[in-house]
Amino acid sequence: DNFQDHHGAFHFKTTTHFQLADGEPNTIFKHLQFAPSPPHQLIHAEYRSEQAGQQTSVVAQPVVETASGGYQLRVTRQQRSNQLELDWQFGLSDLLAFETWLAGGPRSAGASHTVKNLDFDRLQLTKRAFQVVDHNDTGYLVQTNSPFAATTTQLDRRYSPVHLKMAGLFDIALVDEAQAVPTRKIEAKRYYLFPLDQRLPDHTSISALTLKAHPPLPTVLPNPLRLSANSVPASTRPEDYLGESLDTPVSAAEVKSLLTRLDPELERVDALVELTYQTLRYEEGKPAGSVLAALSRGFGECTDFADLLTTLARAAHIPARTVYGLAYKDGSSPSLMFHAWNHLYDGNRWRSVDPTWGQRHTDATHIHLSDGQAARLMHALNTQGLRFEVVDFSYR
Repeated sequence: DNFQDHHGAFHFKTTTHFQLADGEPNTIFKHLQFAPSPPHQLIHAEYRSEQAGQQTSVVAQPVVETASGGYQLRVTRQQRSNQLELDWQFGLSDLLAFETWLAGGPRSAGASHTVKNLDFDRLQLTKRAFQVVDHNDTGYLVQTNSPFAATTTQLDRRYSPVHLKMAGLFDIALVDEAQAVPTRKIEAKRYYLFPLDQRLPDHTSISALTLKAHPPLPTVLPNPLRLSANSVPASTRPEDYLGESLDTPVSAAEVKSLLTRLDPELERVDALVELTYQTLRYEEGKPAGSVLAALSRGFGECTDFADLLTTLARAAHIPARTVYGLAYKDGSSPSLMFHAWNHLYDGNRWRSVDPTWGQRHTDATHIHLSDGQAARLMHALNTQGLRFEVVDFSYR
């Protein structure tokens, strides 16, 4: 819903409803308001994410422009609010920068343009790159690398999206209301287990592991896939993983209080892992959904452990991030399951740690995946019966 009010201010409102898992609807609401006079600076922004399945609700709203030209944000989590001051510089021309660039065309395949992007999840002003894939009869076909890896969008001649493909898994088309109303109930798996052909004894001590995927997926993973313990991508920059976000309430009183319980006898990263491991109790199938909810309940799933560790580390001024991928699940039917853990920077190098299992160094069964890789593996499991063969492994 885009309009200009009687004061001349420009408004842009969007509401998105989606459901990826059965019984877990999600709603994202965004409202941006820009000043009526040039340079049409952002004067009000509201972002609300409601995830009924995990019972979480967050609100971020820049409410007062500061003397420095930035914004003061009120961030609300679990019905508790705190204030943050950010140095955003954002106007109407930034919001429409890509459309304005296209209108100055024609733009040929391969042309790209980078614009400012208000990332409310990260509470940061980021950069977003668009690349033209094709200029066709409908309009422009463009590609970005978010939110699920490669996302391809077909725009019409007014630069409105009419067709969207994400990570080769989601295919979304613009339809009229009559077509959209009679939707069918979504059936979705909650757990995805990838069969493994043999058990891995004492798997937390495995330092090297080689796997083969059947059928092979050369565009998704190398085959064979060679893994090693404490694996962290070399391109990860520490300075990109500091500060508060919607998922990491660094300034919360509960977080600051918990940090006082760090064991002074342990190295800093080890102490943070141990504190997280001792603070929460693992309950499969019972996600808390947020750091503050997990602390209130005292239990959660792997993502709750990982997000708590990311929050504690950043509150202690240590770069940290939550990462996702596959990890070994032992039992009579050994498999790889989706799992969350962390990368922390100890001042000299990145370390891969797993607070859910109390691992100060992850073993080689932890397979870090991008969003696009994870989506394609889920698709292959459902359509091709994807499984993994253990080729070789060794211990520390």
